[in-house]
Amino acid sequence: MTIYGFNIALMTALFNIAAGLLSCRVDELTWWSWPQVFSDTSGPHGGMAGQMLTTFQVFGFESPAGERLMCCDGIWRPWNGEQRWV
Repeated sequence: MTIYGFNIALMTALFNIAAGLLSCRVDELTWWSWPQVFSDTSGPHGGMAGQMLTTFQVFGFESPAGERLMCCDGIWRPWNGEQRWV
């Protein structure tokens, strides 16, 4: 099942992982989501899989303590609050 194009089971898993990594409950998370255009088909994985613009969805999460993480295609990174993959 999807809501606004997002798979509910996938989103539930993503929120559970984020809450675990940020040491808080799922209902305490603040989150954002934005599309990110990468200059090659490997996206956030780096390297050069093919020269073609490719869009991936990025998710940013913030705990009540102010800790932030972002995730794109299974890769987690610290997040500075800007809506872009850096």
